[in-house]
Amino acid sequence: MRIVIVGAGKVGFSLAQRLSEEGHEITVIEQDEERRLIVQTNLDVMTISGNGASPHFLADLALQKTDLLVAVTDRDEVNMIACMAAKQLGIPRTIARVRNEGQKHYKQHNDSHAAKPMGHATPEQNALREDFNIVNNARSCCR
Repeated sequence: MRIVIVGAGKVGFSLAQRLSEEGHEITVIEQDEERRLIVQTNLDVMTISGNGASPHFLADLALQKTDLLVAVTDRDEVNMIACMAAKQLGIPRTIARVRNEGQKHYKQHNDSHAAKPMGHATPEQNALREDFNIVNNARSCCR
């Protein structure tokens, strides 16, 4: 499966590592150059420096064959925008990590599957649980 991960923090790194080990083709998008280099140096994945929530940036990447985009930055809004942009580009499945209780029930007005919120705790407290949930959701929704 071709998977794009937006965000290379603790959750993004762990998710990229596990999915790569399972044989998926992973691309990680990260704005912070230091974080991007950590992923590039330690994992067998492609990394791209940039804003994963920018529709223009994502369009320039030619992601037509991507099966899943997972947005796991530390900002709920960035994650939701990345998923909306991905849906507009034709990526069939998206998962947005949303930690703010007020945004838990977010649904895009024209497509209830545009962003599927995951997790409800901070990554510092539950990074492994969120990682496990995201991986399981990716397996079940994209076979």
